[in-house]
Amino acid sequence: MFFKIPFESYLINGEDIGLERNVCYLSITGFIPDNQRLAVLGQPFIQNYYTVLDMETMEVGLAAHIGTDALIQKEKFS
Repeated sequence: MFFKIPFESYLINGEDIGLERNVCYLSITGFIPDNQRLAVLGQPFIQNYYTVLDMETMEVGLAAHIGTDALIQKEKFS
């Protein structure tokens, strides 16, 4: 699955996090080696998608938040 997250979700106003005023910070950090099939989902993902946890079937569902430009597709975005 491929998830489109609007670029605005990755920018944080420095003043909001106690850093320099009038400076935006990128909310991406870390490194995942290509040989590992892992994903780190943080605040930008949480802001744009709903997560549904079904405890009976032990399944996780995802849906794009209606108020964003977030999308979910089976193929890569062009």
